[in-house]
Amino acid sequence: MNNLTDKRTALQAILVLGILGGGAACGGGRAGSGPTPEDPAATVAAFLDAANVQDIRAMSNLWGTASGPALRTMNPEVARQRLVVIASFLKHDSFEIIDEPTLADERTRERTIRARLTRSGCQPVVPFFLVRFGGGWIINNIDLAAAGSPTQVCSGRPRL
Repeated sequence: MNNLTDKRTALQAILVLGILGGGAACGGGRAGSGPTPEDPAATVAAFLDAANVQDIRAMSNLWGTASGPALRTMNPEVARQRLVVIASFLKHDSFEIIDEPTLADERTRERTIRARLTRSGCQPVVPFFLVRFGGGWIINNIDLAAAGSPTQVCSGRPRL
């Protein structure tokens, strides 16, 4: 890929992140959501499984803020739109959690877990940023730029 294409892909990811970033605390709370996994790596694995099959409801239960999952804290249509975009960036053939899961330190309410996605001959490593919610962990942010463009093969990412 040329430098212009890489810059365009990075700009697209930044724009998407900006759109996705604002409003995690917007509008109407929702009733009911399952417990979040106690292990940050399990949260990321469950989110990636849900993203791969576009299970927006499951994704919205694992993504949000320290105030709660998007399922309860966001306008449902806004959450759905954002999660459809996220799912397109995270589509994969397989994935591997590459960080060692660590026991949560009660004083530290944030964790970063990286996952290596395998898709279309590429293996991008995507950081997921998690925060404590209740007795478990919820994904608060995802570096979608690291995943590369969902419409281009590899986009300068490591190949298999």
